[in-house]
Amino acid sequence: MSGLQRFFQLLNIQPIEWPMVRRLFLLQFFQGAGIALFFTSALSQFLKRFPISELAYVFILSAFLLWIAGYVCNRLEHRLPVRQLSIVLTLIIAGSMLFFWIGQFFAITQNWFYYLMLAWFNVLYLINNLEFWGLAAQLYDVRQSKRLFGVISSGDIPAKFLGYTFALVLVPYIGAQNLLLTGFVGVLISLLFINKVFNSTEWAGFNKHTHKVKQHHTVSAGALWKNFISNRLILDTAILSMIAFTGFVLVEYAFYAEIKESKNYKTDEAFATFTALFMGCARLLAWILKLGLTSRLVTNIGNRNALLITPIALLVFNISILVIYENDAKSNLILYVFGAAAILVDALRASINSPVLLTILQPLSTPERLRAHNIVKGVMDPFAYLTIGVLLFVLYNWKLYELAVLSWVLIGVSICWIISVIQLQKQYIKTLIQTISSRYFQTDDVQLTGKATIEKIAAKMETGTELEVLYLLKLLETETEKAQEGLIAKALQHPSGEVRIAALELVGKKKLNNLAADVRKLIDEEQTVAVRAKAIEVLAALSYEHAYFLQMLNHDEEQIQIAALESIVQYAPSTDKEPALTLLQQWATSSVKKQRMNAVQILSSVSIASSHTLLFALLNDADKEIRYAAIVAAGKSAEPKNLELLPALFALHPKQVLQALITAGSKGLTQIRLLLQQTTTAKEQSSLIIAAGRIGGEEAEQLLIELLEQQTTNSAAILKALNRMNYTSDEKHQALIDERTNQHLLRAVELLFMLNRLLATEKTNLFLYNSLQLELLEERETVLNLFSFYSEKEQVDKIKKALQLNQRETAANALELIELTIRKDFAFTFNTVFEEADISFRCSRLRKMIPDSLYKNIEQVITHILEEEKEEFNHWTKACSLHSCKFHKLRVDHTIFHKYLQSENRLLRETAAYAVT
Repeated sequence: MSGLQRFFQLLNIQPIEWPMVRRLFLLQFFQGAGIALFFTSALSQFLKRFPISELAYVFILSAFLLWIAGYVCNRLEHRLPVRQLSIVLTLIIAGSMLFFWIGQFFAITQNWFYYLMLAWFNVLYLINNLEFWGLAAQLYDVRQSKRLFGVISSGDIPAKFLGYTFALVLVPYIGAQNLLLTGFVGVLISLLFINKVFNSTEWAGFNKHTHKVKQHHTVSAGALWKNFISNRLILDTAILSMIAFTGFVLVEYAFYAEIKESKNYKTDEAFATFTALFMGCARLLAWILKLGLTSRLVTNIGNRNALLITPIALLVFNISILVIYENDAKSNLILYVFGAAAILVDALRASINSPVLLTILQPLSTPERLRAHNIVKGVMDPFAYLTIGVLLFVLYNWKLYELAVLSWVLIGVSICWIISVIQLQKQYIKTLIQTISSRYFQTDDVQLTGKATIEKIAAKMETGTELEVLYLLKLLETETEKAQEGLIAKALQHPSGEVRIAALELVGKKKLNNLAADVRKLIDEEQTVAVRAKAIEVLAALSYEHAYFLQMLNHDEEQIQIAALESIVQYAPSTDKEPALTLLQQWATSSVKKQRMNAVQILSSVSIASSHTLLFALLNDADKEIRYAAIVAAGKSAEPKNLELLPALFALHPKQVLQALITAGSKGLTQIRLLLQQTTTAKEQSSLIIAAGRIGGEEAEQLLIELLEQQTTNSAAILKALNRMNYTSDEKHQALIDERTNQHLLRAVELLFMLNRLLATEKTNLFLYNSLQLELLEERETVLNLFSFYSEKEQVDKIKKALQLNQRETAANALELIELTIRKDFAFTFNTVFEEADISFRCSRLRKMIPDSLYKNIEQVITHILEEEKEEFNHWTKACSLHSCKFHKLRVDHTIFHKYLQSENRLLRETAAYAVT
């Protein structure tokens, strides 16, 4: 492994991502250095002239300046393309520094100038954040964000470290005010990297869309409230951001207050020097954490646990300070503990809290993402400053300020912070589910109640089109209100025959005995034969009259005869069934195909003692159409004796027999179990397994679990069937499911390594490569079926659909949801194999699972495919492997070809013959 590869591996980035990462890093580096120099100069000059208590006014002023700055940025964003906007914002930052330097150069010494300069630092920080994160949010999806946000934003850490160090060296010689000019130069240099970002190929794919992206930030009260309530994830993130920012600022304030009380830092040069030293240490620690820890830490412990680190650390530090304060209020140890807390909290803020908080917003659409950034930075940060300013103003003016009080405030902030993190995590998962879900219309969402609604539906029943009324009848299926009978009665009078039949079905399904007279009227007056036949069937179920139905056995219309015959066989007393049974026997043995087909239709809907005898003859009828219909009838009747006739026909009519057994439901499982013992081919067994899954129920579940324990060749089919049944793993079978999950994940990793090897050789067969990719996608489906046993099936089904869409951000959100809801080791392997990333990068992250010697060359890949005995690879993959051996003259042992010369599969036989010649 080369040094560059080790570097990429350390940073957890792909080689293809490095150019853009480098540009963003350097952009943040130079802007961060300039802002750090501005802060050092402004803070040291302010505290030289004013007591620390005056910072309360600076915080209040900062709040209003930030709201104004957010509004201006929003107006500029609506007027300017993204590229021009970034340049203008950068020039505003640089121009601000130049303005304050010139102001000092011309000896502006009024107090307001220093208040404004220190407050303006927060404006510069806001503008920098909106510019930088606006670009990053559009370039990366949620999965990339977790890996890269910590790296790209770490550019400001060495910048600030160098900036503070630079200040440490220069302040004694040039004074604190001249640091502003140095910062101005640094910000101007960042313009070079802004142009490089927009001139890159990575940005080209976004350029046509970015000018349409609006951030929708506004300062009006109504619009502000609407922004909050429109998206719960944005609201929870904004609240957490405000709480966290309040904690950060209060810790730094307390530390500066302790320094200010010290006798060692009375001059602005001394204070600037110490501030530079302190901030430099903090930024150095943050940089180490960001580069070497952040992305891996977040990946391993998740967003929630990563966000909990800072408030828990803050809580521990403040409890320690209170203990020390109670023993000795003037102890120098308090300064050191506060210093350690300030350094650690600042480092955690830069390395973990800020990038993770912004990563949480990545599942949102780009416009909402940018709107969220504006709310978090442009609205909530000012609220935090205003809250802190008012708090300090009250404490100082009421003479309540002391270190113990501030520590208790910080403890309260820490507790609120922890609660907010937990709440945000719940909403984050909900948002991920929503972003990968499609909305489906469900009739359960419609309530057909209320007098006005009923009247409108009644009118539509009379005047609506056929499709409209059929749709309304569909909605009425789930309604139980008495008023619905009147609506169905109106549908019975509709001009459309299809509507009348649908209404009759509802009458029969709901057992609406009050409508029996309406149904009988249809039988007597209806002109359409199909409607009369349906009415006969429904009336027999509601109110059977033997004499009335018996006269219809001799009707001229066969449909009427069939309906009457079925009604008599199903509802007449045993002594009155003989005429109908005699007619059925005549039809079943008739030489006329139409009559035999009528007999099959009746046998599929009624149950009689001699049905298996009649069906036996029909199942062996010379006419294929009759045989197929008889198979269907055996399934519909679900009589055990009828179902016993089906296995003998499986070899000739597998699809029809399987469908009949599925129709029979749990009664068909006995025959499926029998067929599984008799069949030998994997394809036939797979079809039987899927059929069992479609039947469902406890008996089917037990059968499939037994099969899963016994064999691995049809594991994918078994798991697919269990998934269809909404199976959930229990304690008894958990070890089995875990074992199968590990097996299929390992196979997915093997396929990935095979693909990586094929890409690395000049002898790659494109057909073989594509075939292995299809195998990998099938393995993805199988593993997701397994995941549905650990999690909610509906949720996993949404993940499947999201991955099948093959859209970058939707797929990334789906993988992120897997990471949050599935066991960590399983989720890590799955996401690494299937995320959109360079194959070699993914393999490097999984190298511990596959020995380096396993797939050193293409010959080893093909040998593994052809030698396997479990039939894991499909016939096409094996055929492509055989073809590659001959076409590319690979050095593969030809003796493994021989078994394919006698294969039942024609493709394999012929390809093997080609390979050995």
